[in-house]
Amino acid sequence: AFFSCCLYVQPTKQSAAARGPTVGAPSAELAARFQAAQEDVVRKLTDATPEDVKFQLYGLYMQATAGNVKGERPNFWARHERSKWDAWASNRGLPHTSAMEQYCHLAASIPAS
Repeated sequence: AFFSCCLYVQPTKQSAAARGPTVGAPSAELAARFQAAQEDVVRKLTDATPEDVKFQLYGLYMQATAGNVKGERPNFWARHERSKWDAWASNRGLPHTSAMEQYCHLAASIPAS
């Protein structure tokens, strides 16, 4: 799958300031829905899934699991990596619970393949 490598990425250890704002720990219900949405996305994504949807999913996933984007923006010639970075950066400042909710909502809107 296009982004399957990042669907189960373990977040790195970092300070709370680097992760970005939080609204407390996600509820067990939200964590379960988020996990189910990840599994659903793996089943639903195809080559026909629009690139912008794939990048939105990536950005929300990374914000939910790792917090704010880190590092330098990839250069122009690394288009795929740059698009992933931009998708993640577009969620900068979004609390991780909100990113989880948005990811679940977006995952539910993807038609079954």
